[in-house]
Amino acid sequence: SGKDPAKRYRLTTTGAIRRGFDSNTKGYVWNVDGGAATRLSLGKSGPLGIVHNCIVFQLALPTGQRAFAVELLVTDAAGNRRRALLSTAFAALSSTPLHAQVPLGSVLNESRGTWFNWRLNLADLTRLAFGPTVDFGTLDGISVGPSCKLRAIFSLRDATVAIPSAYQLPSVLAAREA
Repeated sequence: SGKDPAKRYRLTTTGAIRRGFDSNTKGYVWNVDGGAATRLSLGKSGPLGIVHNCIVFQLALPTGQRAFAVELLVTDAAGNRRRALLSTAFAALSSTPLHAQVPLGSVLNESRGTWFNWRLNLADLTRLAFGPTVDFGTLDGISVGPSCKLRAIFSLRDATVAIPSAYQLPSVLAAREA
């Protein structure tokens, strides 16, 4: 906490983002709420260099039709930097060699209004977004857009690994997997 909690985590914030205690999760969460330019970003000061194939977001999305987006900056196995933007606002997959827009509509809309663990298999996402011959190398940046509450972001070796007990959501929340 303190005057600038984002500095401790090397976060860059744009827009209406604040950190506060959430009694449901029994911990501090980031409230990312605002317009389309609102962003909570990791990796702006330097690449994250995450080599694990799975990333987990602990989220609560508001009910209704408000847009939610995540931007992932990845470097493929050949060393090319690519950007994948995943959003509930997209209707269809759109891709160029270095940029992709991936729709999230049905994947996350059924989890709105509750806390859930959203697992992303980065190797599968890289192949889906940029073609079957492109292999995932590292995750270099993450930006979370409006509107959500974010408890944690962490990586796992692969998508089948159980979530460590230190990152488990409280059992009273009846958290879901998405």
